[in-house]
Amino acid sequence: MRKIKLTRANKSILLKALAPYYYRERALRHSTQEVGKLILKINSLPADKKATFSTEEICLM
Repeated sequence: MRKIKLTRANKSILLKALAPYYYRERALRHSTQEVGKLILKINSLPADKKATFSTEEICLM
């Protein structure tokens, strides 16, 4: 587990970076569950707060 401070800019950059990966996996009919959960988690977090992410989530980023 690792804590990362999510500013508005970091949050926006992360969501924009994960979107193409999500849509590529979806087009290939692979599981999008992990990426989808991460996108929802990042989207629900308030900006300018520290968030805890697992090592698997960090690898997806």
